Amino acid sequence: MPNYNQSTRQRIEDIALGMRVETDALDVTAWQTQDRVTRLFTVTGRILIAQLYGEVTTVLGGAGAPVMKFRCAFTTPVIGAADLSANSGDISAHPVGGRVTCAGTTVATAAALTASAGVSYGTVAPIVFGLESGIGWIGIVTSTAAIASGAIKYFLNYVPLSTGANAVTEVAVVT
Repeated sequence: MPNYNQSTRQRIEDIALGMRVETDALDVTAWQTQDRVTRLFTVTGRILIAQLYGEVTTVLGGAGAPVMKFRCAFTTPVIGAADLSANSGDISAHPVGGRVTCAGTTVATAAALTASAGVSYGTVAPIVFGLESGIGWIGIVTSTAAIASGAIKYFLNYVPLSTGANAVTEVAVVT
């Protein structure tokens, strides 16, 4: 069995799964307001989204059936916000290792919740995102939030489709 050095393994991962950017674990107690928009990643140029998901790192506690969906917008040129998914199911009490995934089939497809921790859906269909020489962001919208505790870390695997295209982590509250 061949044993590849770490840099070779990383390059194989980039080719097979796309480049990866991730947020730190985000404290979900900030989701106490309805329709809170949080920007997660800034994208320059055009990319192919291979995977977009959040993974619970600290069990979510609370009530009120909080839901979330993935959203995007562009700043250059200015293009208003658009949904990348529909609302997920109730994410309260989602366990550590549970994931919420952008399924990618249509914007009407709900963000998918895992049935078991550590096992999740992959993105069903890759999404072409961005514009040649454009700048946009990918984030989440939380609704009917009443989460008392917990944290989620978000991941984006992507393949650049235009010269200089990239994605970086840039967490910011939009509204």
